[in-house]
Amino acid sequence: MVETKLRATKSVTSITLKHAERLSEN
Repeated sequence: MVETKLRATKSVTSITLKHAERLSEN
């Protein structure tokens, strides 16, 4: 269960970072 939570958190974090990069570019 811990591993799945970490994987989910990493995926969400990566997506959030991508959005943040796009916003910073604009």
